[in-house]
Amino acid sequence: MYKTYLLTLLLSFFSLAGKAQQGFSIIEKAGFKFAAFGGITQIRDTIIVQGVGMNSTSGLQELIVLQFDTLGNLLKQKSFTDPMGGHIPLNYTNTITPLESTNGVAITGSFLNRRAGYFYLLDTALNLMQYKEYPDSNTLYNNFRIIRQVENGFIIGGRRQRPQITGTFSFVIRTDTQGNMLWEKEFKNAENSWYLTNISIENNNEYILMGSINSYSWLPLPLTRSSGMLTAIDSTGAIKWTWESEYSLNELNICDLYKTAEKKWMYLSANGLYRPQIPEISIQPMLVVRDSNFNLLLRDTFGKADHVFNHFTGGLILKNGDYLGYGMRPTFFNVAPALLPYNSFAGFMVRFDPQGNRRWIRLDTAYWESTYGSWNWLYDAVELSSGSIVACGYAQTPYPTPQDWGWLIKISPDGCLDTLFCMPATISLNPVGEPSDWAIYPNPADSWFRLHAPHDQQPILLELYSTDGRLLKSFTPSPDHYYPVHDLDSGMYLLKITDRYGTQTLRLLLAR
Repeated sequence: MYKTYLLTLLLSFFSLAGKAQQGFSIIEKAGFKFAAFGGITQIRDTIIVQGVGMNSTSGLQELIVLQFDTLGNLLKQKSFTDPMGGHIPLNYTNTITPLESTNGVAITGSFLNRRAGYFYLLDTALNLMQYKEYPDSNTLYNNFRIIRQVENGFIIGGRRQRPQITGTFSFVIRTDTQGNMLWEKEFKNAENSWYLTNISIENNNEYILMGSINSYSWLPLPLTRSSGMLTAIDSTGAIKWTWESEYSLNELNICDLYKTAEKKWMYLSANGLYRPQIPEISIQPMLVVRDSNFNLLLRDTFGKADHVFNHFTGGLILKNGDYLGYGMRPTFFNVAPALLPYNSFAGFMVRFDPQGNRRWIRLDTAYWESTYGSWNWLYDAVELSSGSIVACGYAQTPYPTPQDWGWLIKISPDGCLDTLFCMPATISLNPVGEPSDWAIYPNPADSWFRLHAPHDQQPILLELYSTDGRLLKSFTPSPDHYYPVHDLDSGMYLLKITDRYGTQTLRLLLAR
């Protein structure tokens, strides 16, 4: 009996081990002098990555498309040069979309030297099926950033600036299945710049444009303001409805949008903080949840508003209803070089449940250099049928010579490198969690709690809210960080901490 049980257990173990795929974190130049990945999608059981590479011989940038298997092995690659001999710029997120009918891909981007947009249609073998160009000589820049497949064609969006128009405005192009333009619409704001960052396809007659309304770049920094913006258009480009957040530094943009099954609006944004000693507007990644009427339910911030490169670049709606945000954050790792206050810009991923609660957080580096550290970006992600997540971006270091690599990282649904026992990634110098941030202990708490302060910081203001947004208590910061809550009922609460870098919201559970 014991031997039979042991044999069954061993067979079960090896069966699981056979199904489990090892995760990976790989960097790739694909034969180019420099490379960077910006978009990712799937064709059947393979991963397609789009980016740019600098040709070692000509010194020109080329569009590169690479095909990997789900183990991270490079299967095939193609590169495409500018037909007129110019340069292809670094156009990152949302610039590739899969084709539902033929299982190929469509790609968009821009030629900086002549301010034209392009459209490539590739088959499953990455062979070129169609190419279109959208010239506009009457622009200072013409940035094609987004492509989405819709019924009988594509929606392409981006940003423009013209000499006779103050500030930046956005545009949307509708094409047929071959990239031929059917119509084009431009979206301007009379007093500010309108930045388009993403497009969500709700149905065949509603496309939601997301982005921000920003004060002009030439205004003094103390006067800088911004707001998150949503505008729904129909299949002809006519505006159906629009919504805008408060014009301030509280929500600087909307970079990705998720309308949950409960009809809540969940989106990735950023909180801003003017720091006159730098001077700059430092930003802080943030998740925002609003009800169906856009009433605020939750603002959840990450880390501190301490750098301009500290933000979400995009999001991914997962098959089980969860939500993934990704981007980059300044990070201090306890390794050389011991630069303060941080020695790296790390790739940043966080998984949320449908209510906006955090499931896990990752900070990853694709490459580490012990003299100057490294910069690491994540720009796009895709979910495999197994539930594993593959994200792409690039890594950069200035020493001993400047280097850029395309970066591909695969993790399990639990936020680990997809091993059987979900061990943290060895490539991650700080694998899961945010030990440098504010922390509550004990949590769950009974009649009191304390705060762990990062780097001997002191809070300026502490506010305790109910989960429906009602302010219940305000605390005067104490030197020992001891705070009583004996007068509150058991349940979940939100503690908003304001310090000199900005705000952070933590969850406090009272259990008696």
